[in-house]
Amino acid sequence: FTPRSEEAIDRARRLAGADAEISLLHCWELGSQTMNWEADGKSLRDILEQENEERGRDLLTRLGDQRLTFRQRRADPREGILDELEQNPYDLAVVGSHGRSGLEKLLLGSVAEAVMKHAKVPVYVARKQAPVL
Repeated sequence: FTPRSEEAIDRARRLAGADAEISLLHCWELGSQTMNWEADGKSLRDILEQENEERGRDLLTRLGDQRLTFRQRRADPREGILDELEQNPYDLAVVGSHGRSGLEKLLLGSVAEAVMKHAKVPVYVARKQAPVL
């Protein structure tokens, strides 16, 4: 749900054929300290899952592209994306990149880089400065 992910979605839509199916995947996880937090009888996990589903539906409605579907996975983004690619017959993965470098990249890592290194399908990294096809 970031500008980078929207750029990746736009790129995937441009790369995909008219009859292609495009799966949008949102991976997220909770830290151990927040795992048992509750409000109004609902766990934080349930609240976040519901919010993500609503945001996903809103995104699909706003984009209005019938080729798109939305799923979420409670997992580290690197592991979740790679597992999704391993378990399903995708032809291509398109991931957004924040373009981090130096110390910031070292400390935070790069989901796009991990996916590129380990995915068994081609990976297209959509960067902010990527040329329009």
